[in-house]
Amino acid sequence: MSGNATPTVNQLVKLSGKPEVPFGYFFLAEPIDDTPTIFAHRTVQNSTINLPSRNLLDTLDSMQAIQDWMRQDAIDHGEAPMPFVALGTSNTPTPPNSQRQSANGSD
Repeated sequence: MSGNATPTVNQLVKLSGKPEVPFGYFFLAEPIDDTPTIFAHRTVQNSTINLPSRNLLDTLDSMQAIQDWMRQDAIDHGEAPMPFVALGTSNTPTPPNSQRQSANGSD
């Protein structure tokens, strides 16, 4: 693409499906950074994720929506908070990887 062509709406719809880019992104002056903040905190061996896949972003959005719904549903039905919530702090040490794996039964 040279950047000079003016695609039709149908061509944009078709194009947006290939890389799984939301259709509306084609009309923005600049691309938005929709990378969830979770990527700043939860990576394997503190590696950087430069460009997560659209599938991963969509999965995270779905899981966060489900988590929000479940939380609100529990509040609406008078459920007590889970006993393990807020037990740890940012200063709580985490066990080495090998201990976490054996504790989860993944040996």
